[in-house]
Amino acid sequence: MQNETLVTVQGKRFHYTWLRDRCLCSECYHQDSSQKIYDISLSPLPVEPEAVEETSEELRIVWKGTTPHQSVFPIEWLLEHSYDPAPSLAPQGEVVLWDRPYLESNPLRRFDATSTPFDLWAQQLTTLGFAVVHNLDQHGVRSWFDGIGPLHMTEYGATTRIRPTPEAKDLALSSTGESLLPHTDGSYRWGERLLQFLYSHHNSTVGGDSILIDGFRVARDFREDHPSEFELLASTEIQFRQYDRQDGYLFRHTTPLLVLGNSRETEAVYYCPKNIHWQLPFDQVAGYYQAYSLFSCYLNDPLYQYRFRLESGNCVLFQNFRVLHSRSEYDPASGSRDFETGYIDWSYVAARMEYLRVNGQGQLSKTGRAA
Repeated sequence: MQNETLVTVQGKRFHYTWLRDRCLCSECYHQDSSQKIYDISLSPLPVEPEAVEETSEELRIVWKGTTPHQSVFPIEWLLEHSYDPAPSLAPQGEVVLWDRPYLESNPLRRFDATSTPFDLWAQQLTTLGFAVVHNLDQHGVRSWFDGIGPLHMTEYGATTRIRPTPEAKDLALSSTGESLLPHTDGSYRWGERLLQFLYSHHNSTVGGDSILIDGFRVARDFREDHPSEFELLASTEIQFRQYDRQDGYLFRHTTPLLVLGNSRETEAVYYCPKNIHWQLPFDQVAGYYQAYSLFSCYLNDPLYQYRFRLESGNCVLFQNFRVLHSRSEYDPASGSRDFETGYIDWSYVAARMEYLRVNGQGQLSKTGRAA
């Protein structure tokens, strides 16, 4: 069935303009890259057909114009790409908000780097925001992560070794083993949504437990208990600052501590006490400090903290925009502690998971890359 602006195929309506825009011929669509060559905006609208023919297998349209053009659409392809009614958004994966009691009641699955498929541990990354991978060989760390996506460069390089360092420019590298408050890395950089990994090359010191906190769970509970303070943290922009004397950088990033999406739910947490650079109008300072201190109390409450020891050869991966991390104090003289950390843009992880959803696991490696 057809009229001047659309055609109906097996009960699904398709605009002629949409069909011309989605032409699958080699002049309009590049098969290898799955990208469009033809730009509908360069044609006069509305687009009109000269002739339309439908069979049980395909829809064939000849378009009006000084240069006749034909589009052929398999019926199966049309039904797969129908937007009548509105198409549903691609599933983003279940998100489970957690605290320490939840993890105690729902033991974490053990993921072995040599045998666990990518989709299993990556699914937990989406669900809980973190995963711990065991038995990752130290000589293959870089190649293992390269298989997920390109490493994200920072002022420290592609990765950073976290070990006691004299005259360190970051508290994590301190030679005296101080504890670290809950934080997200790189809050002083512009809007990064990153997967962070922390790999243990060797860990024999006393102390130095790793601690993770689900920032989304804390934000939800904080909102329920202190709605006014939550709105203040979500609406007030503050500055995070990093002054790097050694490499000659002064980073500044201005953002709310809690970033809300279109649904008004928390979609990112920027929290790093060591990098906060207070620049608020005088009449806002007292109220903001009150809200900030209340939120900090939640983050530092053991109820919300998952504490564990990252043993040699193990690696924790987490959404740096959701899961905050910290560590307990350790004694550098008691042994060796040599970690390595780095980042991958989260969009690569999400894209790899979406590819697997559409195409299946197939012949993919443990990191998800095609074998």
